[in-house]
Amino acid sequence: MNTAKYSKPPVIEVVMGVEFLPIYGLRSEHIGLFWEKIIDKYPKSEQATNYGKPIQSNSEIYPAPRFWFITESLNKLVQIQNNCFLCNWRKVEGEDQYPEYSEMNRLFNNNYSSFLEFLKEKGFNEPAPLKYEFNYVNHLKENFDFREAKELSDIIKRLDFPETLSGQEVKDFNLNYIYDLPDAKKGIFKLNLFTTTLKNTKQKIIVFENGASGFDSSNHNMNDWFDYVHEQLTQNFEKLTDSDTTKTNWEKKEVS
Repeated sequence: MNTAKYSKPPVIEVVMGVEFLPIYGLRSEHIGLFWEKIIDKYPKSEQATNYGKPIQSNSEIYPAPRFWFITESLNKLVQIQNNCFLCNWRKVEGEDQYPEYSEMNRLFNNNYSSFLEFLKEKGFNEPAPLKYEFNYVNHLKENFDFREAKELSDIIKRLDFPETLSGQEVKDFNLNYIYDLPDAKKGIFKLNLFTTTLKNTKQKIIVFENGASGFDSSNHNMNDWFDYVHEQLTQNFEKLTDSDTTKTNWEKKEVS
């Protein structure tokens, strides 16, 4: 099918990752040793709270944090904890453009392959995948994409959004939808929309998360799953946002 390109898309983050069974014996110092292998490209580091349920190794007193390894430009990062591996692109500068799928896929595969090689060198078994993740995060900005929260139904027309209730206009919302993917054995499609305010600018935004998760037990090829899900997410985004906003604010262009 024809897909669309956007000169000014609202996407501010892309995440690809894999969740696996906890790696027995993998400690914080091992992850530090892995960082040494990628530190030239990811010289900055941070720690974050656990992704999902905290996992505690039998050989550590406390659950290890989630480790972030970040590029100098701050817009790409690798996230590792005992039971998952994630790669992110995030928008840092105003003109920073999100990577095409092929570039994002290559970023994830190169880093994950390096991690698997490291585990093998240290005597660990290859992780057993439980679930793959692929998510796009979009920010719709007040006074650019919309003026009032009730205008969500003008941007995403396929949502029959209730603009008023008992005569009062909507102020904020938090909507969550889950659907099976067309090939249900591959997992689920997740759609989240909610209002919030940016801390640095105090600007009100609508966060629109378009993602999928799952694992196809009949086909263990991870790239096949990502290829399939990318196509589904792209099609769903186009269907959901088929409005004047995509043509004007985001400069949507149809391509073959």
